[in-house]
Amino acid sequence: MSASRIVLNGLALLLLILPAACARKAPPLLPLPPERAAQIRQQLLARPPGPEGLDLDLEVSLQAYGRGRFSLPASLQMLRRGYLRFSGLDPLGRPLFVLVAGGDRFTLIDTGQGRAYTGGLDAEYLHRYLPAHLDLPTCFDLLAARLPPLASTAFSLGSVQGTATVWLAVTRKQYSRRAELDPASGRLFRQLIVGPQDRVAVQVRYRYENDAAKQPRALIIDGEAVTGTIELIVTRRYPASSMNPDIFRQHVPSAFSVTEVR
Repeated sequence: MSASRIVLNGLALLLLILPAACARKAPPLLPLPPERAAQIRQQLLARPPGPEGLDLDLEVSLQAYGRGRFSLPASLQMLRRGYLRFSGLDPLGRPLFVLVAGGDRFTLIDTGQGRAYTGGLDAEYLHRYLPAHLDLPTCFDLLAARLPPLASTAFSLGSVQGTATVWLAVTRKQYSRRAELDPASGRLFRQLIVGPQDRVAVQVRYRYENDAAKQPRALIIDGEAVTGTIELIVTRRYPASSMNPDIFRQHVPSAFSVTEVR
């Protein structure tokens, strides 16, 4: 596989958007009894909001419809306030590509081709992979298995007929976000990005190593906006507090060609 194709796969992988796959609809949510809804709301608002940073080593696997299986090791660093660094690595740990985003700019470096692409986060080039309404804080929440800041977010609670779990829903202008969770522990089982007509654009399911684990060991990503199934296995988790802010500033080697994209 060419370095350019690896770059495109890696970028689409991280931002969760690839060409459309099969349609799927989110199940309707039924209201909870008022007393139970009030109790769960109180439980959720009393819990800490969740991590603000991620620093992970990953094994990434993409099973694309009709394209076979593609995998590579990677590293991911993210801050919820809108900073990201994602590196796809070769078997010796050398970067095949690096994507860095922070503030209102991004830089994508293809080391194999000696090329770099840079532009604003509102660039049409970037929105081929990340629709404008799916911003970096939302992507962070999906990858970190965390809820949005509930103290400042309007949300509703419900259930799906025939199941015992609780769903939390946040409605935006262009999409809604839903999370299936255990309110007692705060553990998330899955999150959905739901578009018009209740079509599931992205589904992220979380697998935990054991019942006591607070963070998922693996994430399985699929949905209408994802070609196939993406699996992220966390091979090592580092304390986010130890991240150097300089990692979100990417220097482009002088020998590389640089293209400003819009």
